[in-house]
Amino acid sequence: MRVCVAALALVSATFGAIPTGSAQPTAQTRARALFERGLILAEEGRRAEAAEAFRASLEIVPRASTALNLAIVLEELGRSREALLALDTVGAEGSGATDQDRQDAERLRGTLGGQLATLTLTVDPPHASLEIDGRADGSAGPTRIVVMDPGPHVLRVVAEGFAPVELNISAVAGAEPMDIVRLTPVAEPPTAAETAAEAMESDAADEPLAADPDEHRVRRRRWLGGISAAVVAVAAVVLAVTLSSGASDPDAGTTGHIFDPR
Repeated sequence: MRVCVAALALVSATFGAIPTGSAQPTAQTRARALFERGLILAEEGRRAEAAEAFRASLEIVPRASTALNLAIVLEELGRSREALLALDTVGAEGSGATDQDRQDAERLRGTLGGQLATLTLTVDPPHASLEIDGRADGSAGPTRIVVMDPGPHVLRVVAEGFAPVELNISAVAGAEPMDIVRLTPVAEPPTAAETAAEAMESDAADEPLAADPDEHRVRRRRWLGGISAAVVAVAAVVLAVTLSSGASDPDAGTTGHIFDPR
């Protein structure tokens, strides 16, 4: 507690040194009010509320002193990963960091490193997005270094055209596990035009042949035509038989006797 209060008191004295023109006067006023509220809340032991006040102040004016205070209260809340991210502002250009701020930040980084779990995640496809406990991680590429607070976490890997994958992780401080996530492609749904075409083909296949009256007429003409052809064929046979039998008729040709000319 003494270290935290001392650090808060230290950065409280340096907050007023905001470079002229770095923000609008109204923004500076709001950032200062939030910063001072964070100091009061932290001294009262209301760490979660203090963290929100410091975070709001940091979003208005990105000061190293505010980022350091935010990291300190987050570390006390057990939110070491967020604390580590907050320290990125310390030393950034335009943050107004002092040598003491930088030294405190490095010392706190060393402490936070031992409180976190680091997961090396291989992701396929490489462009997939990673979410940790519902929040976008922002990392990219085939290999991701995921830093997590100890405890249970839900990692979700998503990419368009692939089935999402969720991992339930129980992170252990100081552990450095590895995992591989390969997403499975999913088939694209058919378009409206393709669905309509399939429906039409299905209806045509299921429709009875007798449903079309024109088809009745066509099939009847074919049937009658077949009968006519059969009748003609029978008539031809009868005619041939008649002609052949008529050849033995005395009135129609030879009588079967040899003609004896005289």
